[in-house]
Amino acid sequence: MRAGTTGMEEVDLGLKGRVAIVTGSSKGIGKSMGLELAGEGAKVAICAKDELQLIRTAREMESVTRSKVLPVHADLTRQEDIERLIGSSCRISSGPGCLASPRPSPTSWRPTGFW
Repeated sequence: MRAGTTGMEEVDLGLKGRVAIVTGSSKGIGKSMGLELAGEGAKVAICAKDELQLIRTAREMESVTRSKVLPVHADLTRQEDIERLIGSSCRISSGPGCLASPRPSPTSWRPTGFW
């Protein structure tokens, strides 16, 4: 059972060692999603436009979960930032992963050859 929950059974999502990319993850719902995925043992790549807040969040996530968290400063309306995010994420693990986004992604967010 996870800290802070009551009456719930622990569920293994099978994410240990896999990469999870979480967009908009320096605060709010995205941050919560990243914390949960890291808590499941995933190597989490987080991204946001606010670089300073992103770095603070990555440090906090690593401290709380003891999982690898990769902060990537990115604006997902820019194709080159999307490619850098995906490329950076692929370098921390060769296995398949997941993408989590707390809101709809921009129409430009169409990575080719990744999924």
